[in-house]
Order: sequence, then C-alpha cells, then structure tokens
Amino acid sequence: MLPFLIILEEYHLFSADAARTDIGRPTLCTQVATAGKRGLRFIFSNQLLNFPEEILGNLGCRIVMRLSNPKCLWVAQRSMGLTPEQAARLPELGFREALVQYGDHPTPFKVRVDELSFPPPPAEATLEEAAQAFLASVRWAEEAAVHEPPEDLPITGDALKLFMRLAEHSDETTSERCDALGMDRAQEVRARKVLDAKGFAAALEQTLGKQTKFYHLTDKGVAWARQRNIKVKEYKSGPLHEYLLNQVEKAIGTVSPKFSFQRNSPIAREHGLEPDSVLHLPGGQRVIIEVCCSNPDYDAMNITREMGVDGVDLVIAVAANRRLMRILKAAVDRYCNEDSAAAAPKPLVLLDAGECLNKDFDWHGIFERPL
Repeated sequence: MLPFLIILEEYHLFSADAARTDIGRPTLCTQVATAGKRGLRFIFSNQLLNFPEEILGNLGCRIVMRLSNPKCLWVAQRSMGLTPEQAARLPELGFREALVQYGDHPTPFKVRVDELSFPPPPAEATLEEAAQAFLASVRWAEEAAVHEPPEDLPITGDALKLFMRLAEHSDETTSERCDALGMDRAQEVRARKVLDAKGFAAALEQTLGKQTKFYHLTDKGVAWARQRNIKVKEYKSGPLHEYLLNQVEKAIGTVSPKFSFQRNSPIAREHGLEPDSVLHLPGGQRVIIEVCCSNPDYDAMNITREMGVDGVDLVIAVAANRRLMRILKAAVDRYCNEDSAAAAPKPLVLLDAGECLNKDFDWHGIFERPL
C-alpha cells in the first residue's frame, strides 16, 4: 500500500510572530509521531527553518535552497552537519540550485535542476481533431461496455484490512486475527465472505482439533497481492505448522525463563537432520521439538533418527490431533523395531496439540523427570 503524501505549508503552524510560535505545535508533533508508526510519510515545506526540534531531528531527507536569514543559516548548519564555510555558501545558491542530504548520502551535496522547456501549444485545428478522436473512442467504449461484464472492482474497507492481515499472518486463529484488527467476529465473517467470493482466500484443509480453522490467501489472492507490491509471508511448512510450533515454544517457555530455543541448530548440520526447534535447558541438556501436521511417516522417520543422536536428551513430538498422534506413534514404533541394531533411543514424549496447548497442561511435569 502506498503511504499518504501530506504537504504542510506554513498556515500559522510555525509562525514568525513570537506570540504565535506554539500554535498547533504540540498537536502536530504528537500526530506526526503517531502517523509515522502507521506508515504515513510527510513532506514539510516552509520559507523559514523554524520547524520543531522533534520534527527537524527526524527528517529522512533535507532539501535546502537559498537562505540568507542568519537564524535559518545556523539551523541548517547544525541540522545538516555543515562547516561554517559551507553554511556561508547557502546565500550564494542560484536559481534551481539546492543542498541535499538523505540517509543513503549523509554528506550534503549541491544539485542543479535544468530549466524545463515546453513545446509550443498545438494549433486549434489539431486540438479539435484530437478531441473528436477522443470522443469517438469514449462512445465506442460505452457501447462495448453494454455487452461486456463489469470490471472486477478492488477490495476495500474491512475486506482489504483482512486481506493484508492474511498476507502476512495466516498462522493465527480467527480470534487472534480479530484482536489484531480490532474487529468483532461478525465483521471478520463479512470481510472474509468478500474475499471468498473473489477467490482470494480459503480455509486450510487441515484444522486444529477438528474445530480451529486457519485461512490463507489462494494462488489468485497471492498474485493479486504481488501485483500491488503487498508482501506475502511464505511458511516453510505451512501456516498451521508455524502456528503450532510457535504455540508449543510459548507454552514450554512458561516453565522457566532460562529455557532458550534454536530453530537452526548445529544438530541439523552435523547429522543431516532438520528438527523444528531445539530447546536448551540450563543444565546443558538439549531437547528436540518436532511438530507433525500432515506427513506422519516422514516425521516418524526423522524422530527415530533424532532419538539416536548423541547430545540429545529428549524428543518431544506434537501432533495436530489425536488421530495423527496415533498414526505417528505406530510409525515411530515400526521404525524403532526395524532398526534393532541402533543405540538405545532417547526418551520420546508424544503429545496431542489439543491437549498440550491447554492452559491446564502440566509442562513442568515433563521437565521435572530426569532426562
């Protein structure tokens, strides 16, 4: 989404009159700070450099043209980091010349804009001919529109807010999404129906506990977003997997503030494994965390290998539902029986997400056992 462009002229916000220097100043500074956090961008222009320090100190780009006022020269020198000699040259700037400074080029430099030239206006007969041609094309377009379906209008309002949220946060429940957007469930449902009708969003086939649904952008929605430079977050293993892994780490983290998680652990590089997360305990123990959402056989094979790795003290596997947990357990037992020559496997705790993410689940009991 393009930011708003707001141009502020003097309009008594910054008056040269000593009795009016503070008119609108507190409100403006507060509103600028608030709007900046929401992605708005501003352009301030004035003949005098009497902007508040709160604004002047946070400008990303400064363009200063010819100045002669001593106070303005001093402000420009301090704000742009000019030497006294450089500041003394500001009154000498000519027409279409300016001193420019911005983030990627902190050293101020002078620019000169070439004078624009315009071609002579066309003759009246030429204008009349062009006007007739334009009117003829408009009439043709109106006639064609009668036989063609109306153009698909862009989404707006709550539907657009929901679309933007799904683009970057499809790994959240409907309740979490409503809280983030400040919507109630009825508003969210109405907005989602607009996206569903356009084919921009759909529910994942997988659910959490057969009740909690997750929504994401369809291929059509992703294409529409990218055409408009809207960022779409991609998940390595899907939104549901990302959600479960985040929730499991958050729940385990309540056991002790000294627990730390590592998504890209050396264990993976050393043994050719890709655990979802590795939990490091204060005593030096390491616990592998795996989340299973859709491919229990593949996950069981990895879990079996991880249970035999030196330096791993425990493996915790969380399945999206009870049915998947039973399939995962059977597959792990099968792989362990087939690899009878392997070293004694490390303990495995197999959990159902609906159970272990409940606020009453006893995570302390799991880590109080000797690892």
